[in-house]
Amino acid sequence: MLVEKWPRRSVKLSTVAIFAAINIVLVAIPGIWRSWVMIIEPIEGILLGPYLAFITALIGGIGGHIIRFEHVFMFVFMLGEPIGAMTAGFLFYRRWKIVFILYTVMLIAYFLTPISWKLPIWGLWDIYVAYILIYPTSVLISKYQRSILNGEINRKTILTLILVSFIALEIDVLTRVFILIPLQFYILLGLTEHVLYVLWILGAFETPVENLIGAFVSPTILLPVIKFLSEERA
Repeated sequence: MLVEKWPRRSVKLSTVAIFAAINIVLVAIPGIWRSWVMIIEPIEGILLGPYLAFITALIGGIGGHIIRFEHVFMFVFMLGEPIGAMTAGFLFYRRWKIVFILYTVMLIAYFLTPISWKLPIWGLWDIYVAYILIYPTSVLISKYQRSILNGEINRKTILTLILVSFIALEIDVLTRVFILIPLQFYILLGLTEHVLYVLWILGAFETPVENLIGAFVSPTILLPVIKFLSEERA
């Protein structure tokens, strides 16, 4: 992991603290549907690795939702954020099979839940696209990971990071869907079948827009940061 190459433990801890603080701020700022935390999730996974990214995003998510308190159940749904950050780390560091398994298990659980049959199947189209892109993205990572870690900025490294970011952000959404439908939190929230149907239609348009913004913005921040860090290590 990139963070493991940094020489001092204090630098690593400071970096985690900084990212957790940024995470808190971004979670507290409303986005189109969720929040602007989507920008930082992929960056955390790639810079910190999957496990540190999960912890950092979890701390940030808890802090952010305390500030922007909406509902007690948001502390459950916010698990999508650390899982998204962790997924970016797994995928970028060539552990794509874990990402594939996570997607597969949650999608199967969703389609095995009876109420999902009453919701528009096309409503999760962006998640299906991300699922299909997992292996092709892993192939790109195997070719361009070293170039990215060296801070090279070109069309191929940018495209690779866009795909990693998109897949990570979509599993954030899928995690929330998993909590809502297979884990049946929609019952605890008092959501009727009609309300869920409307949410699925709205989400089919709103969520991809938000995730695409995050997927394109993250690399524009991440690559210059990696370039700076690679020069500092040199």
